[in-house]
Amino acid sequence: MLPAQSYEEVCSSLRAYMSASGRNRGVKLVGLIFCQPHTKFSKDEILPGLRYFHYRSGERVNFYFPGYGEGFEAKPGEIMAVPPADGPGWVFNAQTFEQFR
Repeated sequence: MLPAQSYEEVCSSLRAYMSASGRNRGVKLVGLIFCQPHTKFSKDEILPGLRYFHYRSGERVNFYFPGYGEGFEAKPGEIMAVPPADGPGWVFNAQTFEQFR
C-alpha cells in the first residue's frame, strides 16, 4: 500500500520499481485505488483491510491510493482514515485527492 500525493510521485515510484535494479522486487501488478474514506464501500471493504492487503500482496502488487499519505495524526484539512497501529496510520486529504484525479 503506497501513498499517492501526486501523479508525479506515482510515476517516480513506478520508474524505480520497473528499473533494471528494481526488477528484483518482483512487482507484477499495479493498481490505483480512488476511494474517499466517507463512502460506504471504502469504510466497509477497503480501509479496514488495508493492512491485510499489504501483507497479502507482498512485493508482487503495488497499490497506490491518491489523496492518502501516512501519518500519526491528521493535520487541518485531513481525515484520519486508518488509525495508527504499529506505525503510522493513513490520512486522507480531499484537495490532494482532487488534484491527483
